[in-house]
Amino acid sequence: MKNNFSEDPILFSHILMDIELLEDTPFYVLVTNDDRKCFLGYIEQFGEHKSCRVVSQIFELQDVLNNAEDYLMEEKEIKEINVGDFKNIELNIRNLKEALEVLSIMAPEKNDFLFRGQANKDWKIESSLFRKGYDEEKESLLFSEIRHINHEQFNSKDFIQLSCDMQHYGIPTRLVDWTGNLFNGIYFACVSGEDEFSQDGVVFATDSSEIIDVDSDVYSDIKAFLEYRYANKIDVVEGLFPIFSQIYELDKNYIFFKTRLSNERIKRQNGYFSICFEANESEANEFLRYKLKEYLKRNNNTVPDQTIDRLTSDIKIPLEDSIIEHIIKLIENYNSIAPEQINIDGLKEALIRFRKIKPFNHVMNEIQEHDQHIKLIIPSDCKRVIITELDKIGINSSTVYPDLDGMTKYIREKYSN
Repeated sequence: MKNNFSEDPILFSHILMDIELLEDTPFYVLVTNDDRKCFLGYIEQFGEHKSCRVVSQIFELQDVLNNAEDYLMEEKEIKEINVGDFKNIELNIRNLKEALEVLSIMAPEKNDFLFRGQANKDWKIESSLFRKGYDEEKESLLFSEIRHINHEQFNSKDFIQLSCDMQHYGIPTRLVDWTGNLFNGIYFACVSGEDEFSQDGVVFATDSSEIIDVDSDVYSDIKAFLEYRYANKIDVVEGLFPIFSQIYELDKNYIFFKTRLSNERIKRQNGYFSICFEANESEANEFLRYKLKEYLKRNNNTVPDQTIDRLTSDIKIPLEDSIIEHIIKLIENYNSIAPEQINIDGLKEALIRFRKIKPFNHVMNEIQEHDQHIKLIIPSDCKRVIITELDKIGINSSTVYPDLDGMTKYIREKYSN
C-alpha cells in the first residue's frame, strides 16, 4: 500500500488514510512512500475514518525486496501481512503504555504468546547448559551431585520437574525459561547487572500455539529423553527414539511445554519452558536401523528377528542410493526363498522417507527461524523508567522471586540509585 509520508512516522502513531479497504478491518499491510522506505501498518476503521497505526521500525524498501523471505514477501511484490504471519518484526517500546499497545495489536483474540526477556538484545536464545559449549559429562555430573545433596526440593522422580527446579535455582540445565505474562518478560529484560543497563534489552514474543501439556504422551517422551541424558539408565529405544520420531515428523528439534507448578517461583513467573534436542551420528544411525526394523515388522510379522537384524545391519546415514540399492538387493534375495514376501515398492518409499534421518545439533535459537515471533526492543536508557513502572503495578524482584533472595535483591535495586 502506498502513502506519501515524508518524515519517518513515529512508532504507534496514527496516520489517517483515504483508501479502499482490501478486507474487513483490522489487518496488516506494508506501507511505502516513494518506493524508498516502508513500515508495517495496522489498518483500523473508526466510523468513516480509516487509520493506519505504525507498528514497526522504518525499513529501506530495497532491503525488504532483496530479502523477501525475511519479510514475508514473494516474487518481490509487497504482500499483506496477516496477524498469523509475524516474523522478523522488531518494535521498540519505551514504557509500559507502549507495551500494552503492542499486546493489544498482537493478540486481540488469543492468548497463545509466550515471552522471554533478555538483558541484551544481541544474545541468542540459549540454555544455560549449552551457553558456553556442551559437556555431556558435566550434565550427568550435575545430576549426580543434585542426587547426592538429597535436598527435598530436588527429590522428584519426574525428570522434567527436577530440571525445572534446578533451572529456577540457577543450576545449568538444557531448559529455557518463558513466561505467559508480557510484563514478566519485560522485567527480565530490564532487571539485570549494571553492565547490562548499558545494553538494549529484548523481549521475544513467540506465537506458541503448540504447548505440550503435562498429561500428554509427548510430555512423557521428554521425561524419558532427560532421564537418558542425565543418567543413561534406560534403553536408547525408550529414552531417545520417541522424541526423535516427533522431531523428524515436525522438522524442528525443540518443544514448548507446561509443567506442574511445583515451586512458588514458577507460579509467580507464570512459567513455561522450551527444550531443544540433539542426536549424534551414532544415535542417528541407531534410530535409522530402528525405523527400518519397525517398518519390516509392521508390514511382515513373519520375518524372523534374526533375519531382520541381518537385513538392517548395513544401513547407515547418509542414506545414499547405493545403500538403498544394497538393502533392496538383500530383501530381494530374502524374498526368493521366503514363504511370505516383503513388498519392494513399499520398502523403497519407506527408505526414501528415512533419508531425512540424520544427526542434528542442539540449536535453541532456531525458535527464531521456525516460530512466528516479534522482538520487542527496550532501549537501555528506558530500562530504569520501566523498572519503576513495573514496581508500581507489583512486579519486582520480591514478587518474581518470592523468597529471601528475591526480597534482598529488590531492596538492593530500590536503593542502588
